[in-house]
Amino acid sequence: MTVRDLDSYQEQLPSSADLLALASRSGVDGELSSLRLILQLMHFARSAQSALFDDMQNTYGISRGRFVLLVSLRENGELTVNDLAARLGVSAASTSVMIKRMLAEEEPLIVRSVNPLARHSFNIRLSARGEALVDNLVAKHLKTVTTLLTPLNHEERQFLQEILEKLS
Repeated sequence: MTVRDLDSYQEQLPSSADLLALASRSGVDGELSSLRLILQLMHFARSAQSALFDDMQNTYGISRGRFVLLVSLRENGELTVNDLAARLGVSAASTSVMIKRMLAEEEPLIVRSVNPLARHSFNIRLSARGEALVDNLVAKHLKTVTTLLTPLNHEERQFLQEILEKLS
């Protein structure tokens, strides 16, 4: 998202007068700038998510969930299905389905092997192709994040981070 995109979006937001009229009709009193701020934050978050994940999905067929799985494997080397499920925040069954689909691809990004400590369990790791792709995607991610935050200087970024931490 560029500054121009945000300016265009701000033009689409309801005016303060429109928000005031709506609040008055609804019987809701309050600071209208807060509503406007939340709308801007939501728009920026959606735009950032789109910038980070849409190209990856369209170009490589990698969903957000698959990306998190692949990055977890890149960071940890090899994980069990249960460990991956915990990192993804989904069930082991859902993770197993994702893994089976990924293994069925023509050139899988992951490799499955029997866990030597539990024969009924599998370890999952990245293939060489998967490692190369993850490294490429992470580099693109970092570049996109940097671009999204270009309008802010270092101090503004730190201040924004402090504010968002306070709100979280």
